[in-house]
Amino acid sequence: MCLALWGGPAAAPASPRLAGGETTVSRARADDFLEPLANLGLLRQERHLIGRSLFRNPWVIPPSSTDARDGLGPVFNARSCLACHRGGGRGHPPQGDEPLQSLVVHVGVPDGATSRPEPTYGRQIQTYGVSRGPAQGLAAANAALDGRTATGEARVSVSYRTVEGHYDDGTPYRLREPRFNIEELAYGPLSERARLSGRVAQPLLGVGLLEAIPEARLAALADPDDRDGDGISGRLARLGNGRVGRFGHKASQPDVLAQTAAAFRDDLGITSALFREQPCTAAQTACRAQPNGDGPQQAGVEIADDLLAATAFYVRTLAVTARGPVEGTARRGEALFERIGCAACHVPAHRTEQLAGFPELSGQRIYPYTDLLLHDMGSGLDDGLATAEARSAEWRTPPLWGIGLTGRVTDGQSYLHDGRARTLAEAVLWHGGEAAAARARFAALARDERAALISFLEAL
Repeated sequence: MCLALWGGPAAAPASPRLAGGETTVSRARADDFLEPLANLGLLRQERHLIGRSLFRNPWVIPPSSTDARDGLGPVFNARSCLACHRGGGRGHPPQGDEPLQSLVVHVGVPDGATSRPEPTYGRQIQTYGVSRGPAQGLAAANAALDGRTATGEARVSVSYRTVEGHYDDGTPYRLREPRFNIEELAYGPLSERARLSGRVAQPLLGVGLLEAIPEARLAALADPDDRDGDGISGRLARLGNGRVGRFGHKASQPDVLAQTAAAFRDDLGITSALFREQPCTAAQTACRAQPNGDGPQQAGVEIADDLLAATAFYVRTLAVTARGPVEGTARRGEALFERIGCAACHVPAHRTEQLAGFPELSGQRIYPYTDLLLHDMGSGLDDGLATAEARSAEWRTPPLWGIGLTGRVTDGQSYLHDGRARTLAEAVLWHGGEAAAARARFAALARDERAALISFLEAL
């Protein structure tokens, strides 16, 4: 694996403390991850604020006098982007009787090397919905919304199985493996072969910078046949349109605009020119019968192109927080991070290319700690849901910048795609597959060495 910084020797030096280059904002201000880029000019900040309103404010059920902001549903998981991405940070599984908000449940049926949508419920369980009058086959699983009956496809809860183990020095640990329980299914039972997979909302800091990493850089890091024999064979997610995926847990979207549009459709039930179909299957006749919020210009489009672009602009121009001081114990942990092999996938540094329309993001030396590639993470994290781009055990390497501020931003910690890990150490211990060797080296560290490595991660 090549870990060299992107760019030749003439590139201007940049401190790793400035994780997002000139876009970086102060760590002292990191009550959330929703600060604009530090180098965003005043006129650009006005556009950022327009997108901020679209991101934060609730959308409404159609038809409505608020033509530009209606279209919510017929089935959905949240009423606004902010509801899932609280503080711009990562989501978490529900605690106790807390409703699902920043975690959604994907569903599918294995079909050879891939999986297909579950015949009745599609690819995602939407726990809220809208109905006027009789339930029409919808399950009244949730509370009233705007004076109308709020109904959804199902009620979802999470339970856990304990997985016990111990480090090489004998120190015990306890992991938790989630089980997703589906009740009050509105349209009948799931397929007997259906597989369920939780997905927590991902942090939004620096996604515009990730989009600006050159595809050639990612291709240079990929090693699908493991030609260097290090046991790590990261793959580019080649999408059907010929582009490379770099967003989403399985790198299913190529850019921030597409990722934003997919979230509007899947999580809020709001269609766009990119995704015109409502998240209702053919079997969901009551869902399909609901009014939509189509605009006057385009059938099947509930958020106009300019509003979708404004929302994506806001997300693209969210800043990265400065790295904390890496001294003493944390400095020792940084050396261990490299030594045991974490940096082979969590590649520390890149240089962004010229991104059209975004001079603020262009030509920056950044430190996201990711290669944005797909890696086989082993049977422990295999959710049984393969896509055309990613096998069921493959996941995109998540960036680590800002990870040490998780508890401060979200009032709690949860890691990995379904939030099962309650600590950074637990997240490492779930690693398998291509990361099995690094995980074994972590388990073999002395207690103070493990603490040092975690101290380094907490500084990111």
